[in-house]
Amino acid sequence: MKKLCVIVVVLSLVSVCRPVPLTCEKLMKPVDQDPDLTGRWYYIAGSSKVCWAIVLFNTFLWPSIAVDITSTETPDVYNYNDQLKIYGHCLNNSHLNFYKNHSIFSVDGYYAEVLLHTSCPDCIVLNAHDYTLGILSRRKAITEAELKEFEMQTECFGWSKPQVLNNEFDYQNCNTLDVNPTEWSLALKIFERAYTMRHSIASCIIDTFLPSSFQLYNRHK
Repeated sequence: MKKLCVIVVVLSLVSVCRPVPLTCEKLMKPVDQDPDLTGRWYYIAGSSKVCWAIVLFNTFLWPSIAVDITSTETPDVYNYNDQLKIYGHCLNNSHLNFYKNHSIFSVDGYYAEVLLHTSCPDCIVLNAHDYTLGILSRRKAITEAELKEFEMQTECFGWSKPQVLNNEFDYQNCNTLDVNPTEWSLALKIFERAYTMRHSIASCIIDTFLPSSFQLYNRHK
């Protein structure tokens, strides 16, 4: 009987310590507290309102993306240094962003990204233009449970299943992004990548066209 009581107590403590999954109501809202944006962030996965946007992006480019954020002398203005690697070729881009009311704005007002809730302790989830969702982490990879929550988050919005991007974040050993039209090695790599992604492409085709076909069929029944 004592052993049984001990087991019950232990199980109760485990259930208390285990984080409670966030609901759709919470996952679709902006964060309550502003995170510390400075430092390096790795782009882990993304989703889009229309599956083609993220599937084609991840199929033909298959990028690894990191961003280094540093503060400036102006309050709430940060310098972003984006690093992009595509099939061994690298590209850097620096720009200024403004942070206000849980949202990131470009200084020229070109775009806005809203930070959403996440249980991941060192992640940020960005809703860009109410069209794409992206999860970034200070780690190069997140846990399966954290990725599953992000997938649930995309389902809450009714958007496409997340695509996990390339996690090869070595930006020291890469070539300048200067593609020679006569260079076939890059085209071959893209073709090979497209072949491995054929199931995601097929799934996107089904999700895009079959619902419409069913609707037309039901109208004419």
